[in-house]
Amino acid sequence: MDSPDLNELFSYFDQKISNATSKLAMLNVYYQKDRNECIEMNVNIGSIQYLLHSIDQCLIEAENEFEIQTKRCDNLLQLLEDHIDHIEANLPMANLTEKQTDNQKSITRNITYTNMDTKKIRKTNVTTKTSKSNQNREPPKEIESKSKPSSATTSTTINSSSSNSPFPLMEHLNQSEYNSIPKYMLSRLTLSTLNESIDAFNHSIYAKYQFIKKFDIQSTKESDYKRYQQYKSQENADTKGIYFVTINDIKELTEMKNDSTLRKVLICLRHCKRIKEIRGGNGQSQKLIRYGLI
Repeated sequence: MDSPDLNELFSYFDQKISNATSKLAMLNVYYQKDRNECIEMNVNIGSIQYLLHSIDQCLIEAENEFEIQTKRCDNLLQLLEDHIDHIEANLPMANLTEKQTDNQKSITRNITYTNMDTKKIRKTNVTTKTSKSNQNREPPKEIESKSKPSSATTSTTINSSSSNSPFPLMEHLNQSEYNSIPKYMLSRLTLSTLNESIDAFNHSIYAKYQFIKKFDIQSTKESDYKRYQQYKSQENADTKGIYFVTINDIKELTEMKNDSTLRKVLICLRHCKRIKEIRGGNGQSQKLIRYGLI
């Protein structure tokens, strides 16, 4: 820049200014482009963070649901194990089943013998009369004895229901056992009243353990589940393998509602060594009195 011309000086600085302006414009273009890319990347990063947060929440909810279902499955398995243990502990023994089959055979023989068809008997009488029309005789004593069942057969048919039962039941008291009970225990109880009470006791035993045997966890009502839990809460270490009921069970399952009469009957049966008291337990069942079959 040796020339002192002012016009050249102006043109020189104009060229420098135009170069600087164009460079600044180019810088603004690249800066705006980078800025837009940064904004877009920031938006994408925000959406990705939102998705990750949603996935995290879903995983937490799935873990909580898994824990709830696991606890539910554990409770169901525990209930099934308790049910299976109870069934195994209360299965009738092999010799008991053999005795039941023998008693059933004898009962069927007695029933077929005593329940003979009366028409056949009359036909035999008619044939004997026609063959011996000239002789007037009385009907044979054997036929009369067959047409009327004996007292032993009657008692056998009465106890046939107990032999068919899958659970052990109590037999009726006889006169000698009734006479052995002290008067202060009997009060006004008669032998027939005690035997009717034994039938009620047997009915409560059968109803209770038939319900426990047929209890189904999957298809059951809430009331049946509560009843099953109540029966299970009554059990303890001393009741294992013993069929028992409580006073409330007898009152709920039978028509015996009078507490005083029911307690007198239970005292008499305990005196005759038909039942025994089982106490103890945990919580509310600590003061519970159970009456188990001997």
